[in-house]
Amino acid sequence: MEQLQILKAELKTESEQKENFLLRAEAENSWFTQPEIVRMIDAICEKYLDQQKLEFWLSNYHLNYSITKTIGIIAAGNIPLISFHDLLCTWVSPHKAELKLSSKDKQLYYWIKTILEKHCPLLNQKTKFVERLNSFDAVIATGSDLASNQFRHYFEKVPHIIRAHRNSVAVLTKNCPSKEWHQLGDDIFNYFGLGCRNVSKIFIPEQFPLEELISSLDIDFAHLAHHPKYANNYDYQLALCIMGKEEFIQGKTIIAKQSKLLNSPASVLHYEFYDDFSNLMLAFESKKDNLQCIVSDIDPMHADLFAFGSAQRPELWDYSDGMDTLKFLAEL
Repeated sequence: MEQLQILKAELKTESEQKENFLLRAEAENSWFTQPEIVRMIDAICEKYLDQQKLEFWLSNYHLNYSITKTIGIIAAGNIPLISFHDLLCTWVSPHKAELKLSSKDKQLYYWIKTILEKHCPLLNQKTKFVERLNSFDAVIATGSDLASNQFRHYFEKVPHIIRAHRNSVAVLTKNCPSKEWHQLGDDIFNYFGLGCRNVSKIFIPEQFPLEELISSLDIDFAHLAHHPKYANNYDYQLALCIMGKEEFIQGKTIIAKQSKLLNSPASVLHYEFYDDFSNLMLAFESKKDNLQCIVSDIDPMHADLFAFGSAQRPELWDYSDGMDTLKFLAEL
């Protein structure tokens, strides 16, 4: 616990070394802009490395530290440090991590390893970066639908958690306060919408002022239009809509299209009308293997819903794909 607090302090401390690693990360992956990297660092420090939250989280598990195994982790690279939670779960467990990094996100983990080597020897001993997983007792792997199918076949003989692509959605009421639209925008646009917890589709009643929402998002997230990759995606998707003679609402930062599909490409937001909330939640139950989270203004205390603005700020116990990573590690 003490070394996790040291790591937290080092992550938050401004230094030339930190600046250099963040610059390298952006050079490695231009989706990883400085503001988005800092957003993730802040979320990790606040949600994952808070001492009280860590103590509460760990109090729900029995961990046998007399048994140590090697956990192979195949990291994703769609948003910065997305596999940090898997690494953290391994740190607090009896086990050690053998981490295969994504080519899209190496520099930020190198920065963390540098901190561990200097300030956190116990965590450093439990952390090894490899080009290929070789000696492991269990595996945690995250990837695309195609990659996840390959992972399941390759790792079928060892205990594993395999995560595939998922989407997140928002359910809005006709009286959804406009003051909450910015928080919804965070759920849509944080990390340029590239994460499984980013909202890719909204469900709205017929009377909902969708064009007003899009105009509001244009104002609050105007900076997106200045990012080359995002702008290229926008231009490409707009061209597809025009050539395909599709109906759409064109914002300056996003294109809204009516669609039954949950998944939408970067710069596109799908929407669908609904009549009854209870029926909609039943429909979601049949799609639960494709959904990561649901945000809504209906009732943030509802067991299956998250409040606007919280999709990309999960707590320690908000496990990806609903798979309890620490329980998995504790039972090995």
